[in-house]
Amino acid sequence: MELTDLSKITSEHFTPYLNQQLQIVFSDALVQAELTEIVENDTYSPSERKPFHIMISIGTEFPLLRQGIYRLGFSQQMIMDVFMVPVGPDGKGQRYQIIFS
Repeated sequence: MELTDLSKITSEHFTPYLNQQLQIVFSDALVQAELTEIVENDTYSPSERKPFHIMISIGTEFPLLRQGIYRLGFSQQMIMDVFMVPVGPDGKGQRYQIIFS
C-alpha cells in the first residue's frame, strides 16, 4: 500500500468522494466516516495549489477521536496520513476538519 503524496493533492481529488464513506484507521480498528464538505480557502499559499479543507463526520456510535494524525482511506488509490481536528457535532455525529495548505 502506497500513501498518496499530500503535496500533490488538490480539492478536486476529493470531489468524487463527497457524501461517500471512507475509512479511518484508529488503533487496531477501522472507523467508518463520511466526507461531508470540501472548501477552498482564499488565503495565500506559496505552493502551486489553492489551500483547502475537508470536513468529515463520524457517527455517534464511535468515541470522540482526539486531534492527531490518522490514516484515511478513500479508495485503494487514495490513502493518506492526515492531521484531523475535532470541531463539534452535526446531525450525523462528530465533525472533523483536515486542512491542506
